[in-house]
Amino acid sequence: MDNREPDIVTVILQRVAEVMPGMSDDLVHQVEDEVRREYGGQRWFVPKRRKHLTHEQRNNVFKDGLSNMPTKEIVQKHKISQATLYRLMKTGGRFSNP
Repeated sequence: MDNREPDIVTVILQRVAEVMPGMSDDLVHQVEDEVRREYGGQRWFVPKRRKHLTHEQRNNVFKDGLSNMPTKEIVQKHKISQATLYRLMKTGGRFSNP
């Protein structure tokens, strides 16, 4: 089994080529060459995008947090982390202005 990390440049270009079938192989190789020339040898972190709760969702989580519902049940119901629940409860249900 190969334990190496996948080559992100190849993965991204494959995905782009899949959704843009008119993209020529020459263009794919040109983009790959430019990216590798500019960024080759560097390590990059690609963060996951976070789910942001709407004002209504934050209010619903906060209301559940004030109830006698167990913490585990609240985080499962709203698909949030325990840390998010605690942070929301600490701020009174407000992360930012709606």
